[in-house]
Amino acid sequence: MAILYVSEMGFERRVTLGDGRTTIGRDEGNPVFLKHHEVSKKHAEISRDGERWKLRDLGSRNGTWVNSARVQDCLLADGDVIRIGTAALVFLEGPSASHFGKRPGTKRLGEMCAERGIIKEEELRKALEIQKQTKQKLGEVLIEQGMADPDAVMETLGAQLDVPWIDLNRYELNAKAVGLFPRERALQWCAIPVIHFEETRRLVVAMADVENLQTIEEMEFLTYCNIEPMLAKKADVEAAIEKHYGAGHALSAWAQQVREQRTVVRAQAAEAAEGDAKGVAKLVSGMVEEAVRMLASDIHVEPRRDKLLVRFRIDGILHEKKVLPKELQGALTNRIKILSCMDISEKRKPQDGHYRAEVLGREIDLRVATFPTIQGEKIVLRIHNRALAKADIESLGMPPDIREAFLQIIIKPEGLLVVTGPTGSGKTTTLYGALNHVKSSQKNLVTLEDPVELDLEGVNQGQVYDHPDFTFAAGLRAILRQDPNIILVGEVRDVETAQIAIQAALTGHLVLTTLHTNSAAGAIARLIDMGIEPYLITASLLGVQSQRLVRRICAKCKEPFRPAAELLRTCFEEREPAGATFYRGKGCAACPDGYSGRTGGFELLRCTEGLRRLIVAKASTMELRAKAREEGMITLREDALRRAAEGVTTLDEVVRVTYAEF
Repeated sequence: MAILYVSEMGFERRVTLGDGRTTIGRDEGNPVFLKHHEVSKKHAEISRDGERWKLRDLGSRNGTWVNSARVQDCLLADGDVIRIGTAALVFLEGPSASHFGKRPGTKRLGEMCAERGIIKEEELRKALEIQKQTKQKLGEVLIEQGMADPDAVMETLGAQLDVPWIDLNRYELNAKAVGLFPRERALQWCAIPVIHFEETRRLVVAMADVENLQTIEEMEFLTYCNIEPMLAKKADVEAAIEKHYGAGHALSAWAQQVREQRTVVRAQAAEAAEGDAKGVAKLVSGMVEEAVRMLASDIHVEPRRDKLLVRFRIDGILHEKKVLPKELQGALTNRIKILSCMDISEKRKPQDGHYRAEVLGREIDLRVATFPTIQGEKIVLRIHNRALAKADIESLGMPPDIREAFLQIIIKPEGLLVVTGPTGSGKTTTLYGALNHVKSSQKNLVTLEDPVELDLEGVNQGQVYDHPDFTFAAGLRAILRQDPNIILVGEVRDVETAQIAIQAALTGHLVLTTLHTNSAAGAIARLIDMGIEPYLITASLLGVQSQRLVRRICAKCKEPFRPAAELLRTCFEEREPAGATFYRGKGCAACPDGYSGRTGGFELLRCTEGLRRLIVAKASTMELRAKAREEGMITLREDALRRAAEGVTTLDEVVRVTYAEF
């Protein structure tokens, strides 16, 4: 192994010599690029000569000097100093090169963590076993397995490597410095610039692997700066790259150029932006890719007076992700509308569309809707995970008692099952899971949806269109002539659809549908209010399931937590469950706010003989609910509180999602 240690007017870097010829010169194509010297593109070269290394001058004006002597050709020895113009290059080989920059006698990371009390000896042994299997670095194993506090591990690793470490979650990066790395290189190196000192040519870089000298060499060659590495958690670096090198960053320079070109009127800049189709295509695809990677369900593109705001809905909560220049609005809107087969000339009416894209190696369906506002068209892209088409009952997160009762309902050959809840509560996912459970080659399954969310294998899916002759009621009548066994009706919106669905349930079909009500008992009252006779409901209804989605506590930053006394009194009117330990997420690089993913909270009302008598008597929702609880129904609130007591979610989340019951 041999290296050149290059020093030129305050700029220092290392270059590893390869087996081929290594040229030195002013041209940036040279492996050793010297900025401040005479104009020759190739000044000298170093190459192998048997077991030695040979330096050869390429006819430079001021010559090549080795240890104060001008040379034309010479064999190099360890420690030789080569001078070319204002640059000094130290040649190191063998042990000198191998140990360059290393600190002798440094303890191992695991040993240092154990000495500091960060981990126990048995935990260290377990981590080392995992490391052998995964080939990861020990620090990554300790953090990913939750064996040690991430900050403590990073502090110890920094001490071992004699490199400062940085918590990127608490530090605002310098935008100008970030721009020194292209996004592709930042991802490749798992590194991001922190701050740039232009006068001294110093660039502080947060890196996951500060021991990779080859990467540091490449950074120095790219930026012509002295790189000062700082240690950072890999997850933090990746999150910072996504934040600062998102789709908006990819076009920041272009957008800035557009803004600077506004010499006469604002419309000229907008026209220039719309003309850059390639850049806008990259912006849209990058935005979708980032949303899919962050497990977002929706992308909101919202025009403001002087900017374009992009927000992602993650686990049911909107998070602001990007602020784009106003000049991109027209081009971005047109690009999305073209992909979704919409009319780009129509800007005063809402439009709906969809398209399919390959993102991160898998196909993603996107449902797109536009809405005209006073600042322009607002766009929402709903991201459909095609994996949900394979959802089963086991994956829905139902507690065993509710799941067993639900399965007993959907295996019946006829009757009506209603799933209720607000938009985004997972009703369609539950019904798709039910269809996947009961479908077989001996059954004819037909759906009528608005719109079809995902393609289901083995299911005949129909979609209601914006036509007066093809409503839910008309489509349902047509389905009954298709000899179905099981019918899924996307939503009961009117009395005619409700009547036909109940008639289908009474004539030998299993009908699955949804309603928008706050509780299971409320669905029965809603059907009666719509004009359905109580005796038809009692004869056809098998059960009603009400559900919500609650956010899960992030497993990587989960910690025990004692909620406020007032919150405990609000949630547990009688008394707090004995022995319950409550948790919360303190927030980490893997989650924006201590939550990661969602699970369901469920309330299943089965239509028993006692409930049928109350339905015929047109009892109120409260009376129906009281009777169902008397017969063993677990309410939505009780199920959600059970999840909190199990450490799945927080009490704050339970109150937020089931507010109607408090």
